[in-house]
Amino acid sequence: MTVGDGLIRTHGGMGLLYWTGGKLGNCVIRVVFKMHDHNDNSGVYIRTPIEPREPWMPVHILKPAMAVVISMLRGVNLGSHNRIKMDALRARYESLKLRDPQTYIQSGNVIFRTEERNLAQLAKRIENGIEQKFGFRPQVILRTTSERRDVIARNPFAKRRGIDPSKLLVTFLASHPSPEARDKVLEIKTDPEELKIDGQELYIYFPNGMARAKLSLPSARKQQFESLSAIRRQFCHLPFLSS
Repeated sequence: MTVGDGLIRTHGGMGLLYWTGGKLGNCVIRVVFKMHDHNDNSGVYIRTPIEPREPWMPVHILKPAMAVVISMLRGVNLGSHNRIKMDALRARYESLKLRDPQTYIQSGNVIFRTEERNLAQLAKRIENGIEQKFGFRPQVILRTTSERRDVIARNPFAKRRGIDPSKLLVTFLASHPSPEARDKVLEIKTDPEELKIDGQELYIYFPNGMARAKLSLPSARKQQFESLSAIRRQFCHLPFLSS
């Protein structure tokens, strides 16, 4: 480190400087940076719990907060097929190092905390873990709590009067459908049911209810749908979804 012309210049490592003059209480920190190059970057780490022993320690120890994720298992607990008890499912998630797993009724939905940010990779790990433990491989679809809330906010029927949310069903897709797949689905004749695709979600409104619907769905496919009202209830019945 060198000091000159009113500037502190660092060399090597992250270029971090540490305040060792004592702990600070509630305060406002004002820092002015002068960049040497437009690609430079600067910032302030606060509340580093211990005095760093190597230059990159703040990056290594200050991990991001854990996300709350909902996993949806497809093809689980359908009649006598692919049965999993919820306590055994929670135990399996714990063995996969997923924190605080909770199951929601018998739906196959599991809510948990994780530091993993690659949800596609995490879904494969859960599928592998279930297959190894229970002998079958369900499809696992993951959404964060913010993504589940966004499904409610993006409801394409929200501005329509008289829509019964218990008859508006949503299914979560594993990925964004291709333009060809999207067009093919939207060409399906569904009257009086209405079908819309938004992002990775498929919305279907059944004005007369599913029991009297003209659009028929196989039993396995019906399990993949959740009513908008049920999605809202999850946030009420599982308080830590709001964290």
